[in-house]
Amino acid sequence: MAKEHRKWLTVVLALTLSAFLVACDLLGGGAKRKPSVTITAPRAGAQVPRGQEVIIQSTALDEKGVTKVELIVDGVPYRVDLSSNPQGESPFVVSQPWVPSTVGSHTIVVKAYDADGLVSDPVSISLVVVEKATEAPTPSAEAAATATPIAPPTSAPPTPTEATPLPEDAPPVLQVTSPASGASFEAGSDVPIQASATDDLGVRRIELWADEELVTFEEGAGQTAMQATLTWTASTPGDHTIQVKALDTAWQASNLITLEIKITGGGAEGVTPTGRYYKIWRDELGGPSTALGLATADAVVRLAAEQFFEHGYMYWRDNLGVPDQIYVLYFGGGSDQTKGTWRSFEDTWKEGGPENSCPAETPPGGLYKPLRGFGHVWCDQPTVKAQLGWATEAKENPLENNAGFQDFQRGVMLWSGRQDAIYVLYDDGGWIRYPDDYE
Repeated sequence: MAKEHRKWLTVVLALTLSAFLVACDLLGGGAKRKPSVTITAPRAGAQVPRGQEVIIQSTALDEKGVTKVELIVDGVPYRVDLSSNPQGESPFVVSQPWVPSTVGSHTIVVKAYDADGLVSDPVSISLVVVEKATEAPTPSAEAAATATPIAPPTSAPPTPTEATPLPEDAPPVLQVTSPASGASFEAGSDVPIQASATDDLGVRRIELWADEELVTFEEGAGQTAMQATLTWTASTPGDHTIQVKALDTAWQASNLITLEIKITGGGAEGVTPTGRYYKIWRDELGGPSTALGLATADAVVRLAAEQFFEHGYMYWRDNLGVPDQIYVLYFGGGSDQTKGTWRSFEDTWKEGGPENSCPAETPPGGLYKPLRGFGHVWCDQPTVKAQLGWATEAKENPLENNAGFQDFQRGVMLWSGRQDAIYVLYDDGGWIRYPDDYE
């Protein structure tokens, strides 16, 4: 009987654990994971002939979808392949041709990106490039049978001459006519990069890279000469590295031209926001004329947490080394979840401290009491407690790699990847929520 009881108890515990794991998955409590990528061919250490096309095959995975895969050779960006689906795909299987031009060991690196801008850990292999082998012609059986024997030499044999190598396709030749390296531009201005390339087979495209990220490229029609004007929007003050290269129809890369560009501005003047924040700033808020002003620092992806309440919302921001911040957003009219008023508080709760800051408080059925940092503010601030009401979620929801913010002259934007939303908070105490459809 006791044995049977233990058997049923084991079954019940297993079912309970399974139900808990399924519930966690359905609630989306897990943090957003970055993509992963694997190089499937060629094998690491393989020998490949110089001047012959090598196909780098890789497979990338992501829970939302992979939007692009980047190939880097010896630390230099070589090419980027984009998914045909703007939302990405998973698995994303890509074959990227590379034509080695020099013998020796070369490091091949592949990285994958998803629609949220998260990047995989780089994977790498080493390939050994060797000279093409020259094969001597093999005589036919008939020729071998009728061949006339050759008398042994009566003197030293002649010195053999080296075989003339077959002509090989030359890589493109690239020139950048403007701007000059060392040029300065104001933050927020467009920087036109003028380039021209020639190739005996034909130019496929010219690419523009900024700070090791592909900005844009212009496709050619396979003509032997091509000109392009590529534009980069300078947003962050400081020194930036611009690189331009051309690819021919055999995917051979040209000489890489590097420019050092200085971007001035920032501080009180502010800079143009970037990424998803720029899209909201431009399309929804009206750009430079918005009450939010310009950005005062780069956008960051950062650990965060959020929790909904009866009449509002809390968002925790990790400030890395300075006091963290908790934003309290009150819904307009108590129920409008798209706009309202807000306040912020320094997060004074310390890890290891009591999670329940007001144990005497008991929530009604179906509602919850906030804990940890959110609970500390909620319990210590009577106005916050009265205006927010009880939590409608059992606990705070951590946001890892799918949250971030960008500070502005007169406010801040907060990103929640769990909601696909951006909250715009103005210094005058008002906020508005916008859907985030940035790709």
